[in-house]
Amino acid sequence: MENDLVTKGSVLKLIEDIKQNPEIPKNYGTLLDIMRVIGKMPTAYDVDKVIETFETYKSQQFQNEMLSDNEKWLVQRVIDECTNIVKPK
Repeated sequence: MENDLVTKGSVLKLIEDIKQNPEIPKNYGTLLDIMRVIGKMPTAYDVDKVIETFETYKSQQFQNEMLSDNEKWLVQRVIDECTNIVKPK
């Protein structure tokens, strides 16, 4: 469960649903504060899925006959650098 991703939108919708439910006692100021904090949080992403997308793109560009060898090298280098940013070695 530690790698489960939850979107900001789903959390904000959950809080909004709680806010709208008359059967749940609440403090609206606190709910709004929580919503603001969540809205400012950095976006989480699935690292492995990002890496997989990079690798797929890299292999597609390697087979692209429209690119010169230098352009293919550059694309691969940029993708490798992006991969290292997302998942450092």
